[in-house]
Amino acid sequence: MKRSHTYLYTFLIVFLIFRPCSDYACTVFYMYKNGKVLGGSNEDWKDPNTRFWFYPASEGKHAWVKFGFSGGFPQAGMNDSGIFWDGTSNPWQGMPYSEENKQFYEGALMQKVMEESSSISEVTGIFDLYYCQDQYRGQYLVGGANGLSVIIDGDYYHHNDKSYQVLTNFHQSNPALGGHPCSRYNTATDMLENCDTLTEYYAGSVLSATCQNGSFPTQYSLLFDPQLRQIYLFYYQNYEE
Repeated sequence: MKRSHTYLYTFLIVFLIFRPCSDYACTVFYMYKNGKVLGGSNEDWKDPNTRFWFYPASEGKHAWVKFGFSGGFPQAGMNDSGIFWDGTSNPWQGMPYSEENKQFYEGALMQKVMEESSSISEVTGIFDLYYCQDQYRGQYLVGGANGLSVIIDGDYYHHNDKSYQVLTNFHQSNPALGGHPCSRYNTATDMLENCDTLTEYYAGSVLSATCQNGSFPTQYSLLFDPQLRQIYLFYYQNYEE
């Protein structure tokens, strides 16, 4: 496996402006414009005990950084090839094709993806072979440094067919299952659709516009730069230029 030796840098951005947000959980987006790629996510949950972990490269495995909560289950991450992801919770959805044709994977399948993938095609190649328990009630948006992204939605893959892709808490394969329409999805889509110049500040404004309070507040937000292998970490709805 060809491996990038670029280090992952994590930046903690602290600021003093607080803003009100609405209720529910998790927004993820990917944006590619004029050769620049950024991704963002709001991690909305009731547990404030957030963590991140660094995993060095080993034989046949990429280095990566994992974000999550005190239990340790991966909620988001990026590896040294610039493959990043975050997920959302969703209404339960059956996966008859996966159950019939794939191997059930015990444990955190996205950890395997981070350790073994350097392209979106390698990501979907893993999901061609495996599925996991988490997929029945969750989805993943996975993005790379070259303008390609994909949403893993149960038995379905949604590849980006525009310069951006947005994931919230409804199944794009079957919105009638619940969570649709979604104001956060509409807000993020409108902002990305009308983006003239993609910058970290603009991507941060999308995170700010879609953050949450209430029972499941935004505990932290991530801004991924997969081309530079950088991650900006915003703690508890604190966004600053």
